[in-house]
Amino acid sequence: MRTSHWSLIGSGAVICTLALPQSFAQSTQPVAGQHEATEIEAVIVTARKRAESIAEIPESVSAFSGMELEQAKIERIDNIGAHVSNLNLSTRADGHPNVTIRGVGSHGNTEGVGFYVDGVQIATDASARFGDIERLEVLKGPQGTLYGGSNVGGAVKLVTRRPNLSKFEGNLAAAAGDENTRDYSGTINLPLAKDQVALRLFGYFVEGD
Repeated sequence: MRTSHWSLIGSGAVICTLALPQSFAQSTQPVAGQHEATEIEAVIVTARKRAESIAEIPESVSAFSGMELEQAKIERIDNIGAHVSNLNLSTRADGHPNVTIRGVGSHGNTEGVGFYVDGVQIATDASARFGDIERLEVLKGPQGTLYGGSNVGGAVKLVTRRPNLSKFEGNLAAAAGDENTRDYSGTINLPLAKDQVALRLFGYFVEGD
């Protein structure tokens, strides 16, 4: 039986939208007679709904940059479990994930771990493929204060890349495999009004026997 899957994710920006920095680096100039200081990079996350260094958050948070996700070939929620301690994932027959963090989470229709894209909770299929991601954050432990009562085990947050207000750009990837599998994915950035309004879209199409 031939099956097909596709999805389209978009984000927009206007001139009043400020892109949060993904990371910043601080270095110290070497002193004569001493070894050169090691550059320390601080990872910026929005686990508490504001940009701050991950070292300043008094709770357990795992974060992955978009480049790390691409290098590890992490394209679905199911792929994250092997890279985060105390996170267990499995996909049900209906496509939705069963997920627990530190033994607490969702089984069947019981919500225990929330999934979010740019701060908006995913109410349908959280196991869908994703791409063009700036950062992925896994928040361990109860998150009811900031994210609601359905996050007693934790939360998984996807932060998409912000649109470029002044530059047209895009990319396209294609792959083929066994069982007549064809996999196409791409991203496009469209400045609708230069330096004022832009639209960024990611989509994919997968087909196979």
